[in-house]
Amino acid sequence: TAATGEDFFFKQRDDWVKMRWIDVVTTGSSKQAITLTMKRLAVKYRLHPLALEDALETKVHRPKVEKFSSHYFLIIPLFTLEDATCFDNQDEQNPKQWYERQPKEHKNYKKVDAEMISIFVDLPLDSTVITCAWG
Repeated sequence: TAATGEDFFFKQRDDWVKMRWIDVVTTGSSKQAITLTMKRLAVKYRLHPLALEDALETKVHRPKVEKFSSHYFLIIPLFTLEDATCFDNQDEQNPKQWYERQPKEHKNYKKVDAEMISIFVDLPLDSTVITCAWG
């Protein structure tokens, strides 16, 4: 592993490293810090400006795959299951309340949560993968 961020950005990877996966963590980070990190990665890995712009947008995108000269760019949904309680007397107008109320009769269910994830796959295909999800 690289000792510092500077080592990561300016030095070549060791010979034993065959593939690199970079997951840009968005939870708990400021939009400004994430944007700066993604722009640095864009310079290092020659990411297309339009793909970078799409990855940095927090609005919901439709799934897509685009091929650029130096990489593939994908936006796909990432689904997770969370424990949730579903109530028989649910309020369809307020789904959040649907999961939070505690009446006497309830059933345990899994709630499906979805977020869009941006994926850059560097060419050649065995080199680097960069992921960034806005939850």
